[in-house]
Parts: sequence; structure tokens; C-alpha cells
Amino acid sequence: MKQMTAEEARRNFADLLNEVGFRGEEVVVTRHGKPIAKLVSAEADESEPFDYEKVAADYAEVLGLSNAPDATQWADALRWFASRIHGGHQSIYAGRDFTERFGVHPYPGDPV
Repeated sequence: MKQMTAEEARRNFADLLNEVGFRGEEVVVTRHGKPIAKLVSAEADESEPFDYEKVAADYAEVLGLSNAPDATQWADALRWFASRIHGGHQSIYAGRDFTERFGVHPYPGDPV
């Protein structure tokens, strides 16, 4: 990975964009010898965001193959959790719903 100072990056900005954008280089920009930024191609960050809802649902589904005595309870809990994730974020009502369904709250000091 290439490094350059902030001053070098400023002076050679067009070349820097070509290196990063077209050649896929990653460049760390430093100031006073310390890294302050990392430039990467916009295409480098096109991976799918982590989908908590899908992961929880997948685990719940595969628990159907398990012989563990508590697999059904775990599957139910994971399905419940997956149903309360929307766009990668937990529903604002999940804490209240959790307490109503299971009779406990993971953060007792928090309002329900």
C-alpha cells in the first residue's frame, strides 16, 4: 500500500485519483508521519452490508436439523429477533416486546 504526505496528495491530486480510481491502488495519506486518511476506489466498497435479519433467520432455520434439547427454543428466539430487525436496525419496540414475551429485560435499568 502506497503512502504519501497530505502535501504530496494535494499537489498530485489528479494523479492520486487515477491511481486509486482506475488502477485500484490504496493510498494512505499521512500528516507529520501519522496516517490520517486512506483512499480506496469507490468500487472497493460495493460489498453487501451485513444482514442481521437474514443471519438470525438462517440460524433459526438450521436449528430445525439439530437434536439439541433446546434447539426449538433457540430457533423461536432467533425468529423473534429476526422479525424485529428492519434495515439492519432493531425496532424501537424490541425491548418492550422482549420483556412482554420473555418476562426479562437484558438492560434492567433501561425504560421499557
